[in-house]
Amino acid sequence: MSIKAFFSQIRSDIENDRFDKLSTYSFDKPVHFNWVEDIFYPLNVAENPNGKALIWRHNEQEKHFMKIIFLPCLIFFSGILSAQDAKVVKYAVTYDFIPVMDTLHGTFGGPYEFLLLHANGESRFHAGNKQFNDSMAYAYSLANPQYANPKTQEEAQEAINNFTANMKNWKKPVAVNYIVRKDFAAKKIQNALAFAFPPQHLEEPLNLTWNIGAQQDTIAGLNCYTAHTDYGGRKYTAWFAPAIPIPDGPYVFGWLPGLIVQISDEQGWFTFRLKGLSVAPHQRFWQENYLNPQSRAISRKSYVDQSLKQKNNPRMPAVVEASEEQLLIMKERHQWNYYLLLESY
Repeated sequence: MSIKAFFSQIRSDIENDRFDKLSTYSFDKPVHFNWVEDIFYPLNVAENPNGKALIWRHNEQEKHFMKIIFLPCLIFFSGILSAQDAKVVKYAVTYDFIPVMDTLHGTFGGPYEFLLLHANGESRFHAGNKQFNDSMAYAYSLANPQYANPKTQEEAQEAINNFTANMKNWKKPVAVNYIVRKDFAAKKIQNALAFAFPPQHLEEPLNLTWNIGAQQDTIAGLNCYTAHTDYGGRKYTAWFAPAIPIPDGPYVFGWLPGLIVQISDEQGWFTFRLKGLSVAPHQRFWQENYLNPQSRAISRKSYVDQSLKQKNNPRMPAVVEASEEQLLIMKERHQWNYYLLLESY
């Protein structure tokens, strides 16, 4: 018996007061289980797409929820139209990220461009293509105010359809989805958990301990010194430039007496390398709710465990049904992304 059929039978027994039958059922634990994908969507949307979502029914009593399609539409579209604007940033730094793809054969991916922005005491680190996509989505929202506040499912669906069609003309792929916020005032780092629903993030204090070495070299035309630190179960060597007095760097790294120009782990599997720099204040697209306001801080153990789970069994929140072939493709595409995030406890 499938999970859907099993749940349907139990719901029918409860609805018809056949409670004595509940103790007679047995069911093998499934390899994969997702409440929304396996139960809620097929029973409440696929079978009854235009009706209310039934939570439970007993005799003449029923409990409903708002339409399952309408709610994600509102969440999705309100995120596009949330408070966003241009802001004067203190500096903007671009890095190339070069990750290992195959440690056995020594093949690497990328380079993937990342952007580091700083304004109002915080810095943000994310993919350059994410910055482009978000700014284009904001421009779209300004040009299409009629879709800002959908009141019905039909209006929400129309807004989503219009945005999706428009997005195909300009959206750029984001191969590596790291989103890191450094709050210098509160002295903490927030690292978003990719593909998490509900949204979650790792939150840790700014407590990297650096050992500055005597070695010097010229990188990207800058006189640099070495510094060593441990983070998340890896040992890293950074090259920083005292001539650029910015105590920041890629990913979670920073707090050196100069901008980090390059940093790699000791195996050389992951490298961030300076690509471009602007230290003159200028305007950049800035999203107020950089992390989802509903995002919940989780422990390092939870962050690592969930990253491992996603690495081994990738499922995108938007994918309701996926074949084994699609899941294999998703696994191969996303598995390596998590090596840098898979820190030790």
